[in-house]
Amino acid sequence: MQAPDAINSPFKFLRPYQKEDINYFFGRKSETEELYEFVNRNRIVLVYGQSGTGKTSLIQCGLANLFEPTDWIPVYIRRKADINRSLIRELKAMLDPNPPPVEAEFDGGNYLNELSSLVQQITAHYLRPVFLIFDQFEEVLILGSEQEKEYFIEALKDILVPDHILGCHVIMVMREEYFAYLDEFEKKIPGLCKRRLRVEKMREAQITEVIRESFLKFNIDTDNIDAVTLKIITLFSKKTNFSLPYLQVYLDQLWMSVYARTYGTDTVPASGHPVLKVTLQDITNLGNIDTVFQNFFNRQRSEVQRKLHAEFPDLPGRLLNELLNRFVSREATRLSIPYTITEGVYKFKEPGEEINDMGYPEAIKAALNYLEGARILINDGDSIELAHDSLAKVLDSEKDATEKRLTLMTFNIRNTYAEHIITPTIFLSYDLVKKYEEDINKIVLKPEEKNFFNASRKIGRQQEFQVEMNERKRRRYKLLMGLTTAIAIIISIAFIIGLKTANSFYAQVYSAYDVDSLPTKVAALRASNYLRKYWYKEDSVNPYLEAKILALASDQVVQDSFGYYTYTLNSPRGLLPGEIDISFNGRYILVRNDEASNSGNSPVRYDIIDTREKKVLDTVTNILYGYFLGRSDSLLLVKNSINDRAYKELGDNIFIYNCKQPPAQRPLKFSTIPYNAHLYDFETVFKYKNGYHDNFSVRLTANGNLVIPALQICGSSRQSALCGRMIIIKGQDTSFIPSSYSVIFSKNKRFLLVDKKLPDGKIEKVVYDESFSKSLFTFHKNWISDFTEDGRVAYIKNDSICIADYFSKPLEKFPVNMQLSSISSGGDLAVGLSGDNRILVLNTTSGKTRVFDEAFIGANFAKQHLFTIVGKDGKNPVIYSHNLHRNRLDSFACPLPIESFAYNQQSNHILVLTRKNNKTGYQYLLLLDDSLHRKSALALTANDSYGFSGDGAGFFYVRDKSLTSFTISDKLPDMLNFGKMKPWIDSFPALTREDLNKFRIRFPSQYLWFR
Repeated sequence: MQAPDAINSPFKFLRPYQKEDINYFFGRKSETEELYEFVNRNRIVLVYGQSGTGKTSLIQCGLANLFEPTDWIPVYIRRKADINRSLIRELKAMLDPNPPPVEAEFDGGNYLNELSSLVQQITAHYLRPVFLIFDQFEEVLILGSEQEKEYFIEALKDILVPDHILGCHVIMVMREEYFAYLDEFEKKIPGLCKRRLRVEKMREAQITEVIRESFLKFNIDTDNIDAVTLKIITLFSKKTNFSLPYLQVYLDQLWMSVYARTYGTDTVPASGHPVLKVTLQDITNLGNIDTVFQNFFNRQRSEVQRKLHAEFPDLPGRLLNELLNRFVSREATRLSIPYTITEGVYKFKEPGEEINDMGYPEAIKAALNYLEGARILINDGDSIELAHDSLAKVLDSEKDATEKRLTLMTFNIRNTYAEHIITPTIFLSYDLVKKYEEDINKIVLKPEEKNFFNASRKIGRQQEFQVEMNERKRRRYKLLMGLTTAIAIIISIAFIIGLKTANSFYAQVYSAYDVDSLPTKVAALRASNYLRKYWYKEDSVNPYLEAKILALASDQVVQDSFGYYTYTLNSPRGLLPGEIDISFNGRYILVRNDEASNSGNSPVRYDIIDTREKKVLDTVTNILYGYFLGRSDSLLLVKNSINDRAYKELGDNIFIYNCKQPPAQRPLKFSTIPYNAHLYDFETVFKYKNGYHDNFSVRLTANGNLVIPALQICGSSRQSALCGRMIIIKGQDTSFIPSSYSVIFSKNKRFLLVDKKLPDGKIEKVVYDESFSKSLFTFHKNWISDFTEDGRVAYIKNDSICIADYFSKPLEKFPVNMQLSSISSGGDLAVGLSGDNRILVLNTTSGKTRVFDEAFIGANFAKQHLFTIVGKDGKNPVIYSHNLHRNRLDSFACPLPIESFAYNQQSNHILVLTRKNNKTGYQYLLLLDDSLHRKSALALTANDSYGFSGDGAGFFYVRDKSLTSFTISDKLPDMLNFGKMKPWIDSFPALTREDLNKFRIRFPSQYLWFR
């Protein structure tokens, strides 16, 4: 039993929520806030999701209530007959409730000028930014003409030009299954599809919130709200195509049935929400979700059919269904059909013009009014459409194969006729004419469309007759020529196949046994490429020969030729970290170059190389180690002058070597470190150098002061303990601070963080400016800390991340409930690493955190990129890039297990060294760009070294005895990708007859002067 028509439930049914419905809008709080934040960051936003996920309600109710009235002025636009006319009409309505009609045809220039003028007038009138919200945007993609789309694309480009139409934002709302249709828009408006937000289907917790909060708001009681909620959710969990309209219809029908059971079918409540009580039996009686939705639609349609039959007894029985189907597109979406009322009856425009040809205007008018009252159709005053896409799907599913075929047939005839009007030589193809001829009288066509079909049939028959006559002539000629040449062709084919088989066999034998004996690898490459043309087809895939060519290209001499400079070392010994360093710009290199096999702490020989001039600037011996100072071209060289075994690994003399100075101006004259101090040993310095805890290196401040972390003998004898000191050299002046540790620099080199020893023996962390003239901030020694990108201090205290701005802002504290071992920060983001290889990302503006169960590679706060790795030591490691604010961006599946990697923040590139490939015998150095595309793959051997220049524009490797520098470009080789190497291999000079004789290559076909 159902309640009478005069009684309406409080549920929204199939209509979207409006701004005034905010008190009944549940389950979408987090999505609304995310959309609000996303819209505020972008001038154009694409909101998409499956049909029935509540996209329109999310904007018209959720987003509308987050904006203050003074923050925006929304303009809602639907396509109707044309998106451009609708846009102009809605903008004019914002200035005049009764705007003049929009011209049917547009001139591109005038249209853009009028659009720009209207937006600026609205902005000036309301004194707030305009938000153009295009709902059901898939209608433009699937129904719009090419000219309509072209005008609209130009309008979007005009709106989005910086500073052209200020204060105008665009939100486009569409179903995700039509996302691919945006390709044309993306080509002309780059980045459009990147500014998108997907609306997911409601999860179980959200459905629970909708049911519970709605029951509370609408005075609906239960004996057990948990049991009732669970039973309804269980019904929805069985439905794979669940959507919010189904939930709203279900709750509406549940309310109506319970009202009828409680108050009868004749009682209408005076006001407010009557008290109802829902039982589990009520839910059982109502049936499952599909039944409720389908029963509602069938019941309402049958009731409308009954009323029509009573008012118009002679009306055809199929007219109501045919009328409803006019509001469904071929893609099973709802159509918005514009109309006017002339002499009391509806006159419909495209895309529903055929309704005018159905006849029975009065019956159609009555049917539309009944369907609107039954909540099946929506009439907004100038157009009519189905209440929701869910109804369009139901109607489309009811169509049989014949009905769908006739609909497509009508569409094709009308579309082709429209093209015929513009280009009179265009007709229906004769194949379609013959296909449609049997059913032509079953569809409704205008007289001119029927005449067009008949003309297409006549022309098609004439063309078919002429084609048949020409074909008969060609068949006779072909038969004659075929008989003449058939035997010759068969003999020729057999001969050529045999000869090619012999050539192929010869190429295989030569590749397997002779090519490696050629004098050089380049000669072997040229020969192998030549053989490839004889081995089956030239463009065919041949894994063996391709692998052979890549192996030849991986030879050290050949591979080194891709670099811009190669320097031969004295020994192939592997270099330890710290035994090679490269200047920030990549021009200068310091490398250990002796034949010793010691651990790296004994005095050794180092070469200083200028890769641009391709020469050795100097050779220095008897030093402990050296490295470049920051971004300069100056080297710090360290040696020991004390013959004391206890201190032989600690340097006490330094020299600043400026690589740019002429030789006469840079004599190797070492100076003693002030205060009888010693630098830290090789192992300590290079264990932490270039990492997050680079605490032991000598560095320059922004104003040129030299900061030296050092050790000093605390007592009177050399057997006394060593104490930490921080020595500062300012020109001719020196000073020091007692420090048990060394120093952490800010990114701009203007602030320093040291562990300072107090007179009472306690230690605290102190932040100084670069002159050490005053301390700026002090905190506990045990707190893990680092500088942020903008010079503030970030540290970890009791499972919380703290940010201290010692100039203006107070201390900020963010609980993270996670034990972290290091931290870095930039802008409004902080990244913390835990000891169990987990990563925490904190947004210091919102306080929100995200945790990644992935190992850390690097972070670029300027570009908001985070790089991580999963399964580094496994067989299938994967590297991921993430946007620090949002989701995962790209991934790279490494073809081999990974041994090590290096990340460069300047270029946002990664170098990955794989483990040994058992097939080739090489390890591979992979270069990945910021999108994780592989730019290069170079072959290395065991114990080889590699690294970036500081600016990320180049890199180097040491392979055996060769030190080679490379510039990062698209011309780098990929020794794992034959397709990328093929153009380079093909660039070698072709083998001449002299080369063939020299290499002793002679194919069987060449004995016949035939290839």
